Amino acid sequence: MRLSRFAHFALALPLFCLLAASASADAPKSGETDRTVTRTGPHGTSRTSTNHSTWQRGGGHWTRNTVHTGPAGKQSTTHVDGSKTADGAVRDVTRTGPNGKTSTTQDVVHKTDGGFTRDTTHTGPNGGVTTRDVTGSYDKNSKTLTKDVTTTHPNGTTSTTQVQEQRTADGFTKTSTHTGPNGGVTTRDVTESYDKDSKSWTKDVTTTGPNGKTSTTQVEGQKTGNGYTREATHTGPNGGVTTSQGQGTWDPATKTWTRDRVVTHPNGSTSSTEVTKTVTPVTPEPPAAQ
Repeated sequence: MRLSRFAHFALALPLFCLLAASASADAPKSGETDRTVTRTGPHGTSRTSTNHSTWQRGGGHWTRNTVHTGPAGKQSTTHVDGSKTADGAVRDVTRTGPNGKTSTTQDVVHKTDGGFTRDTTHTGPNGGVTTRDVTGSYDKNSKTLTKDVTTTHPNGTTSTTQVQEQRTADGFTKTSTHTGPNGGVTTRDVTESYDKDSKSWTKDVTTTGPNGKTSTTQVEGQKTGNGYTREATHTGPNGGVTTSQGQGTWDPATKTWTRDRVVTHPNGSTSSTEVTKTVTPVTPEPPAAQ
């Protein structure tokens, strides 16, 4: 497990950094991943779905094809095609559902002086178009990332989100304000910290809805020898408490992640999720002898 992902500030860096890094290798690389998810509800009914993905990257270009098989055996597909540009990256995604209908998403990311822009256009299976425009800037002196997001929905209404994220000595803080298409305002405050000595992290989230009610979430995680443990407590706006306990283990021999989580709902019932994900890299064949 990469504990740096829990230093969540890094995850807010511009998408072009992530995409460009994934395609920066000199030699082409490819591989496969298989993911199985089994969810068991409060009444004991289990449902299993699978994902099989193949991917390839190299020369500033990358692709991924995924086949998703649902619990009833119905299949959907996702095709991702991305490439680096002079100042960022472009990514196109096509999803085809079990009924044959398709939706498309295009992301265009540009690096700017001190930040980035990201323009997303999503066309749904029935032709509705949603656009999302993001402008981000980073202040090195204060270690603060600021993002402004405007979303235009298929019916022409708009919503906005302002995000400010700042690094701290042992983690980060993040404040976001979302104004919905009808003017309702939701705020979300996040504080996260990581203890290098104990290899543990904590996260506290407070969300205030348009009606003034608040919900809170506290998360504690701990790195283990071959994975992690995670416990979370969520208190809803009406006082209901939901808890979850999870763990993940990594088997380097089989390159497999195994994750388990048990959720206890406010009424005392429980549900569980088991996930396994195996990565199979494919080594490019050496060039033929001349």
